[in-house]
Amino acid sequence: MDNGADSQPTTGVKPTVSVIIPTYNRAGRLHVSVESVMAQTYRPIELLVIDDGSTDDTPAAMQVLEQRAREAGLSTVFVRQANGGCASARNAGLERATGEWISFLDDDDRWMPDKIEKQLALLAKTGAKACCAQVLKKAADSERMRPETAEGLINGHEPARYIERETEGHLITIVFHRSLLPQVGAFDTTLRISSDTEWIARLCHVADFCAVPDVLAVYEWSETALSRARDMKAKVDRSRIQLRKVMLIKQRCSSLRGWDESAWRRRMSQQYSTLGRDLLHDGQISEASKVYHEGVKLLGRLRPLRKLRNLLWKARILGPFGWRLRHPNLR
Repeated sequence: MDNGADSQPTTGVKPTVSVIIPTYNRAGRLHVSVESVMAQTYRPIELLVIDDGSTDDTPAAMQVLEQRAREAGLSTVFVRQANGGCASARNAGLERATGEWISFLDDDDRWMPDKIEKQLALLAKTGAKACCAQVLKKAADSERMRPETAEGLINGHEPARYIERETEGHLITIVFHRSLLPQVGAFDTTLRISSDTEWIARLCHVADFCAVPDVLAVYEWSETALSRARDMKAKVDRSRIQLRKVMLIKQRCSSLRGWDESAWRRRMSQQYSTLGRDLLHDGQISEASKVYHEGVKLLGRLRPLRKLRNLLWKARILGPFGWRLRHPNLR
């Protein structure tokens, strides 16, 4: 991956935006995301769809959609690879992308028609190297805007605020300049979940952001995802991965511009506390105690860990069964 051109396009020449869509077994939904890219008011666009070893009719769906995308004036790279996970598919897209600007979209989500146009205009105006926007998260019976207000978007260069979750920018809203890739690097394929937020933490440290204060993307929660979110053992598993993710953020960002050790320690203590709470909710008092002591050894008795200690004390008195009765909705 080379450093690309300067972030400001030559007069009269519009820069190409590469759009990377990883997909897996979404033959019936892939058209939604692809069509939203085709409907963009901005051109030129390079569309890269990476099939991560689907076992359904995704290859046939891709063949039809690639032809339609070309007819809509997009250059296309539709490829299939052995299953390696979403991070692997995104990396395959990054390796093949040739655009000056790069963006991501998931295979069941969609963009507003003016997304790229609005973001490229703001990037040109501000000279920033990355841009995000608000996203509408939809479930079967609800929807909400994230972040709730534009003030919560990643803006400027304040990576500590992102680490502490004071700001956010969903990956499907981000557009960034390809010259940042050597510093940011690839997505971590060892993270089964949250490889996107770990990658964004790196991007926040090397890029100055701008933010469009509008909803420019729609994120769909599937019933399968909602079911996993309600499963307690799956929650514990996710919390362990999240803890590892925050560890990796320090390993990869501590030497970068704007690193804030205090912000990371506060976030880490929150993550230890979350894992401990999830373990308690699952009746694993002994494991929760181990997590507490590990957190204290690394970070000291920060406030989230002090709260976890109090919960452990109550859990030992009540026992696992009583604990779950008293705290059915711990989170």
